[in-house]
Amino acid sequence: MPKCTIDGKQIEVPEGTNVLTAALGNGIHIQHFCWHADLSVDGNCRTCMVEIEKVPKLQIACNTVVQEGMVVRSTSPKAREAQRSALEFLLVNHPIDCPVCDQAGECYLQDNYMRYGLYDAKVEVEDKIRKRKVVDLGPIMLDAERCVLCSRCIRFENEVTKTSGFQFRERGGHTQITTFDERPISHEYAGNLADVCPVGALLSHDFRFKMRVWFLEETESVCPGCSTGCNITIDHRDGEAQRLRPRRNVEVNKSWMCDPGRKLAKEIGGESRLSGARLRRAASWEGVPVSVALDEIANRLKEAGSASAFLATPQGTNEDLFAFRKLAEAVGGRLDFRVGDPQDKV
Repeated sequence: MPKCTIDGKQIEVPEGTNVLTAALGNGIHIQHFCWHADLSVDGNCRTCMVEIEKVPKLQIACNTVVQEGMVVRSTSPKAREAQRSALEFLLVNHPIDCPVCDQAGECYLQDNYMRYGLYDAKVEVEDKIRKRKVVDLGPIMLDAERCVLCSRCIRFENEVTKTSGFQFRERGGHTQITTFDERPISHEYAGNLADVCPVGALLSHDFRFKMRVWFLEETESVCPGCSTGCNITIDHRDGEAQRLRPRRNVEVNKSWMCDPGRKLAKEIGGESRLSGARLRRAASWEGVPVSVALDEIANRLKEAGSASAFLATPQGTNEDLFAFRKLAEAVGGRLDFRVGDPQDKV
């Protein structure tokens, strides 16, 4: 467990940890674009440059491993100037279309400029380089002009889905990401491409122009799509789910979730979904408080005993299913489960 000092704060991290991970894990924010916790290090954006004591040149924090006794400064004048210059370079040809960009409100460029930029540009550009805009790639939309060439999408395709769908083409200032022969993304993890993109270059087709993110509230939850139990964040407004996003859990789903799971946002708030307890009396269903419904269930289970039956669903969390099984065993009833369309459960 090597110990180091970052911006005056002494920290201890596992061996092999890079400076950026060590800083972020201890409440010290260092500007970055291309680094991602669940992807390999690429180090091409150069915005995470830091000054390390006894090292003559600035180093990128994402690919510098913490050593015992290392002293790192990310806020020194030398480091700040390097970070500002790298950020300005990324913005040289970037379109200023924030008012119509769906990434507004959760864009790394916006956040980093407000936090580390606020400079008078030193690079004069008469005509910005034009690239492809509004390219339909099936589940996602590509705007190559907004791309900062961080290669996150390329690494995701190479390392996670193993489909190698994205690559760089052209050279120099004309470099841009593309798919082979402009083919659409066909795998069921395309939504993660919009998640890993730090700007508005890759956007979800389903969520595009649907809602400004500053209107949304976040609630941590678990995906109900299958028994994997991917950790997710529900973005909702006025009690209605607008989208589902993966919430990082290294032990379960890392930073990813499948597209079928994302589409459940439309079903969560469906009109046919029960929003409260109902009790059948006479020939009709009557809305009752949950406490009343639970008391009625308890009474009927006591009466039925071992003649009762419990029907579970893989959409429940592991914790819910465990508690459900314990209840069935306590009552002595039969436990079963069903998978598939609700119409097939008759």
